[in-house]
Amino acid sequence: MKLLVRLRQLALQMWFLPAVLSLAALATVAAAHYSAALLPQDLPVDIPESATQTILTIVATSMLTVATFA
Repeated sequence: MKLLVRLRQLALQMWFLPAVLSLAALATVAAAHYSAALLPQDLPVDIPESATQTILTIVATSMLTVATFA
């Protein structure tokens, strides 16, 4: 019972959620790194650099809009 109360108090701390999300991000990076060996090296996907630049510009603009009006 005390453990449950302590965990609830811990979860209410300001640093808890960013710490959990940071650990999740690190786990995602590790999973991507180790799963790259499972993919074939000659994938038939060819995305041009201009398309990638356009997508990143759209995402950045959307994030800026959300951050401004949130």
